[in-house]
Amino acid sequence: MEHGKFRTSGIVGCYGFVKVCCGTVARRGRTMVMGRRMDGEFADKFSVAPMMDVTDRHFNTFARSISKHATLWSEMLVDSTAIYNPERTERFFKLGEDVRVGPTVLQLGGSDPNKLAQAASYVQDFGYDEINLNCGCPSDRVSGKGCFGAALMKTPDLVADITARMSAAVRETVPISVKCRIGVDDIDSYESLRHFIETVSSKGGVKRFVIHARKAILKGLSPAQNRSIPPLKYDYVYRLIDEFPDLYFTINGGVSVSKAFCGLRIGLVLLSSNQGATEIRA
Repeated sequence: MEHGKFRTSGIVGCYGFVKVCCGTVARRGRTMVMGRRMDGEFADKFSVAPMMDVTDRHFNTFARSISKHATLWSEMLVDSTAIYNPERTERFFKLGEDVRVGPTVLQLGGSDPNKLAQAASYVQDFGYDEINLNCGCPSDRVSGKGCFGAALMKTPDLVADITARMSAAVRETVPISVKCRIGVDDIDSYESLRHFIETVSSKGGVKRFVIHARKAILKGLSPAQNRSIPPLKYDYVYRLIDEFPDLYFTINGGVSVSKAFCGLRIGLVLLSSNQGATEIRA
């Protein structure tokens, strides 16, 4: 069920992950696949990313015991913590051999290109396959006082500068990706999202985008509310897949159980080719 420009995977929460790995996938195999390898860099089919206060090294060790194929994410690591508290950083973020048997992502947070490049250089030896820049967190501590996370979507040129410097600071075998929303506050049109993707990919060298298909509202909603109240717009991501065939997209948001995961999979196959629609009808 891999067709043409179909370069997308999905993120599930920890509860959904257990259901997917222990239930449907075990019985139905590849029917749950939502992505494919692109040039050897991105091999994940689905990701496990409840993240803050959840995806520590202990959780990821447990998750890896369930699946050797899921992409496991770290909690967000702030650049200044990596730089100025290296002992704590290594203790909590360096991966054990038992987790490294499958794909992994370490996420960095910050807005200073030099600090993020320094942090990326330091953590590249922690055993992760990919380093991700957080451009999607809506919390006041991050996007408000910290001026990073989802707030970075307002400055695509800065994000491109950050990712370019991060890429230059790490080995070529460690790709830099971006996790973002479809928009932020009143900057929520498809055209704005397209401009962000085009700028960061062309100027910043990013090939992979993990997109939470909701916009972030930075004032008036809590992080929990930002995960449920802004409406999902998967069609924005589908349009990006069509317009940027050389990029790799992962859909996030509303994917908490295997049924939702399968629904996205079917929608993407229908989008990618008429042959896919024929196979589904058959």
